[in-house]
Amino acid sequence: MTSDNNPKTLAENPSTPKEVLVKLAKNKSKYVRRAVAGNPSSPEKVLVELADDANANVRQVLAENPSTPKEVLVKLANDEDPDVRWHVADNTSTPKEVLVELAKDKSKHVRMYVAGNPSTSTEVLVELANDEKEYVREQVAKNPSTPKEVLVKLASDKDRGVRNAARR
Repeated sequence: MTSDNNPKTLAENPSTPKEVLVKLAKNKSKYVRRAVAGNPSSPEKVLVELADDANANVRQVLAENPSTPKEVLVKLANDEDPDVRWHVADNTSTPKEVLVELAKDKSKHVRMYVAGNPSTSTEVLVELANDEKEYVREQVAKNPSTPKEVLVKLASDKDRGVRNAARR
């Protein structure tokens, strides 16, 4: 354990004992709770509890954490804050069935992060290749999981950025 007893520093440190992280998760400072939410060593029960944190930034960092349990990612995928949802969409640990639902999100940013996630299924990438927003289509073109036939189609997209990304 570090000699620094600053709560935020302790909360960020993957070597901090789990019992200390449990206490820090209840800290009144959103910065400390956010650090616990992002710590890959935080106990599962703490990550589950932080999914209900009143602060959206805490939930965003939790949604990014590759150690966040699948059931928490499922819950956060329905968060009212679109920034939380796009962090879920960007997490490569997010279950494929959640990415399917997030691909239909009303937020263009959420769809964009689904399109860029290498864990997104081929079927969803094919669907997002037809999205009305060019930066969603551009992320499909940049995604290493995008099938060649979709890249061929996107190579003649009306948007130059999409065309260039597809011709990579």
